[in-house]
Amino acid sequence: IEMQIKNEYNMRERSLYHLSKIFSSQLQAGKNYRTLKRSVVISILNYNLFNLDVNRVHRSFLFQDTETHEELSKLMELHYIELPKLKSQINKISFDNLLTDWLLFLTSPDSEVISMLKKKIPEIKEAVSILEILSKDKEAREIYEMRERAMLNENTNLEGAKMEGLERGLEQGLQNGLKQGLEQGLEQGLQQGAHDKAINIAIKMKKKGNSIEDIIEITGLTKHEVSKL
Repeated sequence: IEMQIKNEYNMRERSLYHLSKIFSSQLQAGKNYRTLKRSVVISILNYNLFNLDVNRVHRSFLFQDTETHEELSKLMELHYIELPKLKSQINKISFDNLLTDWLLFLTSPDSEVISMLKKKIPEIKEAVSILEILSKDKEAREIYEMRERAMLNENTNLEGAKMEGLERGLEQGLQNGLKQGLEQGLEQGLQQGAHDKAINIAIKMKKKGNSIEDIIEITGLTKHEVSKL
């Protein structure tokens, strides 16, 4: 199961890679192919991956014959859940589907709907209780807020880097040709600006005692870069 907040424009390839890796890693040397177990990848996305004209929140994919739709195997499945499509259909939702109930919890855990659902679904009641505990945990809250700031800073930084890149590009363009200079300057500005911001975030996280794994996940820096800070 993977949850993605922003579109990295690689979700289809990424999920296929994870599915194939999970499936192939089961088979140890000397084992029979019949021992392979069903592998499922579920991607919960805070953006729309598929055509907006199709309002299905949940899409599932199997291996099938392209003409007859005969199923080849049940051993591999891909599921995609697009949360924005749920939000756009909130007034048409029927609260008799457990998947929909959980997705509503993910998108609006403090809503009146969840207050109603937790009375009839023990698992959602438990999830609400755990969320309340986490929200009171100072360290967990700081990590969450740091993630939020990192995302906002990245977006702001990208805009600034674009402008800086354009300025560099114009300057280089006067000397080396406008088109080539713009491309080089924009690329350099984006790369350097994003990297500098990631370094600053990593330093703050390291001071707070966050693990190297968490720092790498949030900033995208390498283990070597983080260990040098």
